[in-house]
Amino acid sequence: MTHRQKWEERLDDYQIDMNKLTLIHKSFINDSKTITKYLIREGQGRLPKIGCTIYFYMETRSSNGVLYNPQDGRKSQTKLILQRNEGNKAFELVLLTMRLDEEAWFRIEGELVNSLKYYNELPLNPDIDNNGIMWCKIRVIKIKHIVHPIFFDFKSFTEYLEEKNKLAKEYLELAKYNEELLDYVVEIYKSNVRELRETEKRIKITMCFPIDYDIHKKYLVNTYLNLAFVLLKQEIYGKAKEAAEEVLNIDRYNLKAKYRLFLACKHSEEDYEQAYNSLKYCLSKEPNNPSFTKYKEWLIEYEKECLAVKKEKMKVIDGVWLEDSKNAEVGPLWRECIEEERHQYISQPIC
Repeated sequence: MTHRQKWEERLDDYQIDMNKLTLIHKSFINDSKTITKYLIREGQGRLPKIGCTIYFYMETRSSNGVLYNPQDGRKSQTKLILQRNEGNKAFELVLLTMRLDEEAWFRIEGELVNSLKYYNELPLNPDIDNNGIMWCKIRVIKIKHIVHPIFFDFKSFTEYLEEKNKLAKEYLELAKYNEELLDYVVEIYKSNVRELRETEKRIKITMCFPIDYDIHKKYLVNTYLNLAFVLLKQEIYGKAKEAAEEVLNIDRYNLKAKYRLFLACKHSEEDYEQAYNSLKYCLSKEPNNPSFTKYKEWLIEYEKECLAVKKEKMKVIDGVWLEDSKNAEVGPLWRECIEEERHQYISQPIC
């Protein structure tokens, strides 16, 4: 049985009671909460993005469950290119949350319904309750992903990056209601890093077009900072630490990178010292910044723990007969304490 035959079997009812639908996985997908998604079946693969072409079957009903277009709407396969078209804004928003073979109901209301080009072109049906609410059941059957372009000047390359950054910010806003979109934001920033690195390498080898290295560096730093930010939101601290360290490899005094490095490291006991040093640096530069000062207690507590450990080590040394050359414990402990004294002298704690 084909996709179309399976789909037509579900459209036998001219009108259904929307209140009796068994709807699960309720989630809002926009700030104004005028689009609600109810997942029927999960999809597979990666999410689409602006520029992709999506093929899908769609069943469209009014708030009282009547089909908008029972003649043509039952059998037509729909294709839409995601391109930020205001006339298709609602459909683009819902399709950006759907993977291949995914099926879901969407409840769309308010201005988004009234602005839909599709909605306005539908024939008038006297049975429809026109109260500004539309129900859509959508099943994605094919996604044609875009191929990354090759650029021949630096300006067009940076414009392309700006478009992707703008898209990432839009997804970041939508991720408040659908956390899965954070994965896509991470993918955008990772792909930007790859393209920045590869473009720099290609230019050095082929000299295909001139590059402004200061601007290139700025884009690379900002992309890694954004990547670290999103990874922290996902609580993937190891990868967030790596992204922050990449920034510091380029700009060793970057304050945002130091702060994000602290946030990543403070969740791992092995990285406490790195977290401590990063936070100290942030406080030394901006001692009144509330983002930094709220962690002062953590810093003081860590210093107390370090002091307690040091005192315990000194007790061990004091209790050992130092002239006993056969005692193998004394030397390493003594050297460790001397090193800690040196470290404390070089970088005094900020209180």
